[in-house]
Formats: sequence, structure tokens, C-alpha cells
Amino acid sequence: DAGYVVLIPLGAAIFMGAGRHPVAGLAAGFAGVAGGFSSNLILTPLDPLLAGITQEAARLVAADYVVDITANYYLMLGLVPLFVIVGTWVTDKIVEPRLPKWEPTQTPVPTPDGSPHDSDVSDIERRGIQAALLSVAIMAAIVTALAWAPGYPLRGADGSFLPLMRSLVSLMFIAFLVAGITYGVTTRVIRSDKDVVRMMADAMSDLGVYIVLAFIAAHFIAMFNWSNLGIISAVVGADMLRAIGFEGSPLLVSLIILAATINILVGSASAKWAFLAPIFVPMLMLLGLSPEATQAAYRIGDSSTNMITPLLPYFPLILIVGKRYDPDFGIGSLVATMLPFAIAFGIASTAFFVGWLALGLPLGPGVSGTL
Repeated sequence: DAGYVVLIPLGAAIFMGAGRHPVAGLAAGFAGVAGGFSSNLILTPLDPLLAGITQEAARLVAADYVVDITANYYLMLGLVPLFVIVGTWVTDKIVEPRLPKWEPTQTPVPTPDGSPHDSDVSDIERRGIQAALLSVAIMAAIVTALAWAPGYPLRGADGSFLPLMRSLVSLMFIAFLVAGITYGVTTRVIRSDKDVVRMMADAMSDLGVYIVLAFIAAHFIAMFNWSNLGIISAVVGADMLRAIGFEGSPLLVSLIILAATINILVGSASAKWAFLAPIFVPMLMLLGLSPEATQAAYRIGDSSTNMITPLLPYFPLILIVGKRYDPDFGIGSLVATMLPFAIAFGIASTAFFVGWLALGLPLGPGVSGTL
């Protein structure tokens, strides 16, 4: 969420400050956040969310199968520089040359409430950010110390980092909680424990829609398991695909295209995967493809069309930012501007994924693309 709210307007402002067209900066930021939705240098809340759904779907075939939250980490890490290179090329060679000339003397269209577009960070906010970063650094040092040598709390006796990997969700929660409280106390936004509880309650209230969705998705998966429809669909589908010789990478590419197409109509990554996973994960497992590879294919397809679907929750926000610099900037303008990014990101990431599997590289720690 912060990526959409902060980075995209920031990209427009930076380009304008450099004398370049701010809409090009907006587009580059939008492409990085939406198109690179699943590629990150660090794990994000999306990783445990999708891994949990994938694990339940995989257990329709193998009852004790475990999908770690780091299942796709190596692949997603490798996609970061790819998207940087592709996004830079598309911005410089395709998008910006087709925009009207931007005059550096132009000023953005005023916001409806008359507030300034950019505001300087105050001294107290700067101190809060510094304190929050320091708390994260201290947390990282503590985690490193606890996983430093075999036999330590976050390190297995055999030297493996499995205890650390299984603790990542809790560690991420603690790190963000400590950083948030540190910032709030430093900036005097938090004055007592009641403020912390109130803010956490406000944040959790936003998850109401997802909790309802998760409730329905959990029942859907449970009914699939109870009725054996998941196994039946997987076996029948796998036999049919095997009979026509449609296996391996071509099958994963088809899943990428399907996910990218559905994403135009259904924006939520977890919602789509909750209903696709119980069918495709066991089916592809019977064809020798790991659940982690199926999840990776879905993530690539889901990300590539984020920036061209008007059903994306943040689409109106991007339009508002664009209209500050171009009063005629509408849905058609935004889709036309982002279409080259969507096509380039989709082709590049799919080719990268196929090449990754062909080389036999692990998708994550100890995770292969095949069973």
C-alpha cells in the first residue's frame, strides 16, 4: 500500500524536478510498484499469504506437504534487476518520447483542497524516521546474533537456517511493530499504550474485507477436500494434459497467461489464488511440477497486468496524481501509457522464469521447480 501511496507521486515529483515529464515518472513508479508486485529484495506479507494457500492446495495430494514463505524468494530476487532494466528502457525509449513536451516552468494543477503537492519533512519527523531505522538495525543485529552459529535459537543444530525461515513471519511482525512504535513515540504521536492499541485496532479494521474473503476461501478449499473434487479434477486434468503432451514449461506459461487475463477482472492476488490453487496446484503436482513452481507462475502472471486494470484499488489514486500534471489525463491515457510496461514486463518475466527452470536453479532455499 505504501508503495502506491508514496512512490508513485514521488516518481512524478522527481521527474518534474529534473526537467522531465512528470507523467513519465509517475508511469515508471507505477510500473515498479504494480508490475514488480511480486519481486522484492526482502520478503513481504504476500509471501506467507500465498504460501499458506498453496500449502493447503498441495495437501490435497500430499497430506504433509509444507510450503515455506521463502518458496519463491530466489526467483523474485532475480526479477528485481530485470524489471529495473526493462522498466528503464521502456520509460526512456517508448513512454516518455510519446508524451507532449514538458516545460519545466509549468506548475501542477492545484489539488481540490488547495493544499501543496509536496511538503518538506519536519525535523521531528526526520528524527522519527532515523529512530525507526535504528530500531530496525538493532532488531537485525539481534536476529543475526541468534542465528550466528549452529545450535543457536534461530539456527538448527545441523547448521541449517530452517528455524529462522519458520520464524520470519513473527520476526517481520515484531520488526514493523517496534519500528512503528519507535517512530510514534519519537514524533509524539504515541503518548501512551492506549494510542498503540487504538492504532493497531484501526489497522486491523481495514482487514475486515480480507477476513471475510479468507473465511469463504477456507470453506471452498475444505469442501473441495471433503468432496474429493480437487483430486478428481487434478487427476482428470493431469491425464488429459499428459495425453496431449502439454507439460513442463509450456503449461506454466499458459498458467501465467491465464492469471494475467483474470487479473484484469479480479484485482486481489489472494482472492484469485484461493480459487485457482486448489485446482492447478494438485494438477501440476501430478505432472511433476512443484507447488512452488505453480505459485511462482501465478505470481508472475498476476503482477504483469496490475498496471492496466481499472479495477485495481489504487487506480483512482494514480489518475488523481496524473491529473495534477495533465488535466486531460484519464483512464484511457493511463492504460495507454502503462500498456508498454505491461507487455514488456510480462514477456521479460515469463522468459526469465522459463530460463530459470531450464537451468535447474532453485526457486527458493531448498526448493526445486520439479518434484
